[in-house]
Amino acid sequence: MSVDQIEEQIRQLTASDLSRFTEWFGQYLADRVSSPELGWQELADQIAELDRRLAEFKADPALATPFSNP
Repeated sequence: MSVDQIEEQIRQLTASDLSRFTEWFGQYLADRVSSPELGWQELADQIAELDRRLAEFKADPALATPFSNP
């Protein structure tokens, strides 16, 4: 499956499923980051910003806007 196909599938998710996917993907990334062989780590302020945005979205899913390529 291509990135474009994945993007199209994500666009079709309901707000509830998008929230669930967001949580799963965040955990997936966190698990990958914790792997020492990757050598990549988010900074604490980046994690805090992501957590803030997720909480904001959960409080009001209508805030979500579709992603579009320029």
